[in-house]
Amino acid sequence: MSSAPNPLRLRRRLLVVVVTLGGVLLSLAGYHWARTTEQNAFAAEFQRQVGAHSALTREIIGSFESSLFGLSILFASSDHVTREEFAGAARRMEKRYPAIAALEWVPVVPADRRTEVENTTARELAAPFQFQVPAADGGMMRAPDAPEHFPILYVEPLPGNERALGYDLAFGPTTHEIGQARATGNLVVSARVNLLQETKGNRHSVIFIWPVFAAGDRNRCLGFVQGIFRVEDMLASPPGDSAAEMLDVLYLDLDATDAGRRFLHYQSAPAVNHIPTETELRAGLHHPAELKIGNRTWLMLYRPSAAWRASQSSLMPWGPFLSGLLVTGLLAGLIHTLSRRTEIIAQEVAERTAELQESRRQLESIVQTVPGMVYRCTAEQSTRVLYASEGTVTLTGHSSADFVAGRIHLRDLIHPDDLDRVRRETRTALRAKAPFAMEYRIRQPDGAERWVLSRGRGVHDDQGRLRFFEGLAIDITDRKQAEADKLAMERRLFEGQKLESLGLLAGGLAHDFSNLLTTIIGNASLARLESTPGSHTQKTSSRSNWPPNTPPTSANRCWPMPARAASWSNRSTSRTCWPPCAPCCSPR
Repeated sequence: MSSAPNPLRLRRRLLVVVVTLGGVLLSLAGYHWARTTEQNAFAAEFQRQVGAHSALTREIIGSFESSLFGLSILFASSDHVTREEFAGAARRMEKRYPAIAALEWVPVVPADRRTEVENTTARELAAPFQFQVPAADGGMMRAPDAPEHFPILYVEPLPGNERALGYDLAFGPTTHEIGQARATGNLVVSARVNLLQETKGNRHSVIFIWPVFAAGDRNRCLGFVQGIFRVEDMLASPPGDSAAEMLDVLYLDLDATDAGRRFLHYQSAPAVNHIPTETELRAGLHHPAELKIGNRTWLMLYRPSAAWRASQSSLMPWGPFLSGLLVTGLLAGLIHTLSRRTEIIAQEVAERTAELQESRRQLESIVQTVPGMVYRCTAEQSTRVLYASEGTVTLTGHSSADFVAGRIHLRDLIHPDDLDRVRRETRTALRAKAPFAMEYRIRQPDGAERWVLSRGRGVHDDQGRLRFFEGLAIDITDRKQAEADKLAMERRLFEGQKLESLGLLAGGLAHDFSNLLTTIIGNASLARLESTPGSHTQKTSSRSNWPPNTPPTSANRCWPMPARAASWSNRSTSRTCWPPCAPCCSPR
């Protein structure tokens, strides 16, 4: 038959399981916290890098706008800007900004001046020149007539951009943007375009269009300065930009009406062939930043590069986890050991407690048989009772609970005539560290007096200070009564002995006195017998006739006394019987 499970053992196992589970959970929480902390730090650094890169990009784009605005001032401040002047200013800008694919001057030419402008330009170029547009076969053809023409008259650099020279933008892809720039008087940026002169089909450009008005007349538009920028070169990070190695950036044109022209550029380190979609880039950690350029808004969508993310991922989060598991194992082992030890100690305590309870039961059983009260009191001024046996009820008429609770105290029961003596003797014995024993009287609730014999001693600590005093108070009323009865009997016996002695003395005196009286009376009788008849002696020989105060008369008067003395002697000796009885001890 299997024994019942030990509650301590079950509790120990449960505690170990709880500690282990708690430790594992805390370790996981520590790992999560460390991981989250690392990720938050990475996210903060990512935000900082995004802020730095976006600010740098805005600064670069702003410099493009400023340079183009400076070129427009050249035309606004001069009645006629020659081709050489334009080329000189353009070359200086190209050296500063490699992203420039071309800088162009596009005048506003009314229909009536078309021929004049075409002829003048042909003479300047020393080659045929006309306003032209792309033909269906891929070549160029003469531009149709229109109220106004916007031909590209100046282009720099010219090598590689020959096809753009003479292109009439009144029929080009940026006609709407030209009209918008003319109407607003501000910079207008085109959507993504593919240039005629661009041989690589995957390289996109944007056109910055800045209108030029006659001095003091906003209604008279002279033309437009155009800057054609290759998006890839324009948005490329400058040398020394650390963010280029950390960030993947997707540039989108939010104002593009054609979804296919929404994409502008994707920059990553290292370069990849696959360009992620906006949805893919937004799937993980990312940060959008808008860039306002003229009339358009570009979106720069950032995410950390895979290489940078990998470099920022460390084993640090595993530290709290592994440390937590180690501490959990050590703590679980310690708890198991301590719980096991506690279980052993608890078992020993239970055994000792059982032994102590048995000893206490035996002591209580023995104490209950003691004819009196076993007590223990504190040595304080108030003398509080700590323990009192059940014999208290028989001895004092009060329960032990009354004494322990302080509802009654032994000093309240001691006879007033004995109280000072009891206190004095008790204090003297306790100060001397000696046992004490004294007899005194107590009063029960019904008024009866009982004699008590109290024996006790003080209990001192290691420093010799009195802590408690304890003892035994027993009822000696019967013994005191027996002693009183014995004393009374001894007194009666002594009185009887005295009476017996007096009786013997009285008997002896009666005997002696009787002998004397017999002699006296006998001699008196002999004297009478020997006297002559008629003599004075004969006449007075009769007892009744003896004169008073004569020896015969006195002897006759004393004659009954010996008899009475003998009778009293007999009566006194008869009272010495034991035990005394009513017939002989009662007065007669």
